Amino acid sequence: MKLDDIKASTAYSYYIIEDIPDAAERLHHEMNKYTEWKFVGSARGVKQAIKQISEYKPTLIFCDWDLIGGSGFEILQHIQNLNGYDPFIIFNTGFQSDHPEIAEELINIYKTDAFMNKPYWHKLNEQLSTLLQKAIAKSEKEKVRTKPVWLGDIHGKKYPVDPLEIICVL
Repeated sequence: MKLDDIKASTAYSYYIIEDIPDAAERLHHEMNKYTEWKFVGSARGVKQAIKQISEYKPTLIFCDWDLIGGSGFEILQHIQNLNGYDPFIIFNTGFQSDHPEIAEELINIYKTDAFMNKPYWHKLNEQLSTLLQKAIAKSEKEKVRTKPVWLGDIHGKKYPVDPLEIICVL
């Protein structure tokens, strides 16, 4: 399937970034229960993930911390630098006890939407439906936000304006 076909055929897409193939496969299997979500790809390493996220711009990203060639923080930094793109991010790691700064950085710097410590399968099964609803709500909010309103000046010239940037109209 071509990228344009994926974008045209689905409202909600997800991408998995996980260095352990069995974990990525299981997560993909769990997501198959939700037919409105389409799988657009996965990566085990930072470089591939950055390239494909830039191309696909999935609605939802499952991101592990420890990856081939770096960490999930590099991916989160890349996402922050993509203008007009704010996916729902579920971040996970098995290294929280060894690296307590992970949660602090996720909250203070990267502002991810959800964080789970591994092993997280039981917690994920309990919360996945709610998290997907939140991802849809965030996606819909972003769609509304990106539609400009048109304002005209006294000379009849019209300008597109982001509605969230409007402070006052006189």
